[in-house]
Amino acid sequence: MVPPKLADMTTCPYCSQPATMNIIATPSRVCIDHAAEFWTGALAYSHARTGVCTKSDQLCACPRCQEMAEEFAKAETLKRVRAAADDVDAGIRLAS
Repeated sequence: MVPPKLADMTTCPYCSQPATMNIIATPSRVCIDHAAEFWTGALAYSHARTGVCTKSDQLCACPRCQEMAEEFAKAETLKRVRAAADDVDAGIRLAS
């Protein structure tokens, strides 16, 4: 006979199957069916929050595209500043 405390740790709290998987929730030890259910739900939730990425057409609302948009804006600003600096004659003689 398995001691009650050990039995609690080795069976899934939601069913009587062996607890063979870990999930990031409490209780963390669950059977493979409940682990698959948990991870499927977690992935569906995270995917639903980001929306569809259309990188080939335009930047979307995903975190990576937002970072890229910021980088594109910085690069565009630098191009304009450099172009403006090239147009201005500072009137300073170079030492060479």
